[in-house]
Amino acid sequence: MEFKDTLKKLRAEKQITQQMLANAVLTSRSTVAKWENGLSLPNEQSLQLLADYFGVERTKLIGDAEIETTYVKKNAVISRSKKIILWLALACVLLIAAVIAVAAAFSAEEQPVGGSIPRVVGVQGNLTEEMQDFGDRADAAPRDENDVYTLTVDETYTLFVAPILTGGSRDAMFDGAGISLSYDETAFEISYAFPPAEGDPWIAPYFSVTVLKPLAYAAILIEVDGFSETLLVCAEQAIA
Repeated sequence: MEFKDTLKKLRAEKQITQQMLANAVLTSRSTVAKWENGLSLPNEQSLQLLADYFGVERTKLIGDAEIETTYVKKNAVISRSKKIILWLALACVLLIAAVIAVAAAFSAEEQPVGGSIPRVVGVQGNLTEEMQDFGDRADAAPRDENDVYTLTVDETYTLFVAPILTGGSRDAMFDGAGISLSYDETAFEISYAFPPAEGDPWIAPYFSVTVLKPLAYAAILIEVDGFSETLLVCAEQAIA
């Protein structure tokens, strides 16, 4: 068994979070996450602290350092390849959205000064903690340095969709019509939570999003009338 799998098993048996383990062995949660993802190995000091904390021999954690180093190098290459693919996909989506926005800007009819109406030229989505009604003000779901949302399996979040507008002196209505969500149905359960309020087109449509399983990387593609945005998501199983 690889070190990463052994560490996950020991942590699960002890029923502790990555942060709790990080505190115990004097390191950061991100370092523990890299260990468990097979992207790095602990140094001698950290390895001894881990062995002492779990009450096992160091050789149970890492039997053959040379083999484990080979595993880590392989996992690092795979991880980099996944990130490159994700960023290329995101770049393509952004490029398409930019081309559509520029084309819309050049083709739009010019309105008189003081009477121009802003136009929808894009779409944006955001994931927050679960909201019960329109009066809630939920905090944004956490993101890492790569703008990937970090969610918890079996918890429900709220996805809202809002327009990106050009400038103008009068309101532009957005009733949420034509929203399409593309996603892996084995990874997410998504349903309409709150349709736009009658008579108030500026209240954005909301969706309930439940993560069904742990995710290394997954995407939710939002499309509205030719405009699109991709939300990148990873998810961890909650520790009881």
